Amino acid sequence: MAKIFETDKSIVDLAETVYSETGLDKMGFSLKVMSVTKSKDLLKISKANATTEFLVNDTDIITLYVYEDAFDRLSDDYMRVLMEGVLSNVYYDTEKEKLIIDNTRYGEFIRMRRKYPTYGDIIETSVAVMEEIEEEEKQRKEAEKAAKGKKRGE
Repeated sequence: MAKIFETDKSIVDLAETVYSETGLDKMGFSLKVMSVTKSKDLLKISKANATTEFLVNDTDIITLYVYEDAFDRLSDDYMRVLMEGVLSNVYYDTEKEKLIIDNTRYGEFIRMRRKYPTYGDIIETSVAVMEEIEEEEKQRKEAEKAAKGKKRGE
């Protein structure tokens, strides 16, 4: 599993700003932002699990995981739009009186494309950045392996 670490303040500020625009903070839900060292998703939102809720004595926590290395490489505009996109997955169903997180495959894309016609391009850019990081890591490991081999051969 990827390691979790404290998120850069500028990213937390962005997340809290966009989150406050959803109105969920006024309903008593709190957002916790955490960064991960590696992920298949640039941003991932979920409801806190039972263990976390027990530990912090709060049942109204929404967690946002940020693949910070990749997120930092995007432009400020792309960061804002993607943050808005991931938070568009969260809403409160007043009939059921329940927090809903829609992590369906295309829900976010369809919602966000209405507001940002280039949302697909933004997603494509973020995927390219994650692939670039993956390739850099692969090259770094190969270089380390080659250096170890050279050292043994001497």
